[in-house]
Amino acid sequence: MTGGDSYHLLPSDVEALAAIKHDNWWAVKKAPGYVYAEKRDDNATPKTHPLCRPYGELDDAGKEGNRFPARLAVLRLESLGYKIIRADQAVGNAVNQIDEEEIKKMAQSEHRRWMREKLVNGWAYGATTSDHFLLHCDICKFSELKEPEKQLDHEIIKSIFEFLDERGLVLVKSS
Repeated sequence: MTGGDSYHLLPSDVEALAAIKHDNWWAVKKAPGYVYAEKRDDNATPKTHPLCRPYGELDDAGKEGNRFPARLAVLRLESLGYKIIRADQAVGNAVNQIDEEEIKKMAQSEHRRWMREKLVNGWAYGATTSDHFLLHCDICKFSELKEPEKQLDHEIIKSIFEFLDERGLVLVKSS
């Protein structure tokens, strides 16, 4: 028995996890020098992106782009056999970290979700990204992504563990 009832994300949890997710994404984008501008330009110096600003300053669409994967966090963990419970209910069987292969599976799932979202909205693969022409160079298999882009998906998943820690929640393996 794992102890404790599964935790269900509240709207405030989704918002908190979305903010952490965005902050981690932004940190990865800052590393190669991206800064905020109204339009993305991967060829400018410095590179610009409209989401490179604090979560609280994002428009509704920008916030929702972070909330949706936050809402999926519990489902992704459950698909790997985990559930979220309050730390005080863990009865000594909390999992501090999941293995790298499981993180990779979750990152791949996030990339597929992001790709489906882009494709449904009319985007297609392009050798270079162009918001104007709805082309994106990351519309490809996860295995074909460049390392910095894979890192973005990994950071989205790692956000879940920061959130759990902040909220006094832990993972347990479902029985």
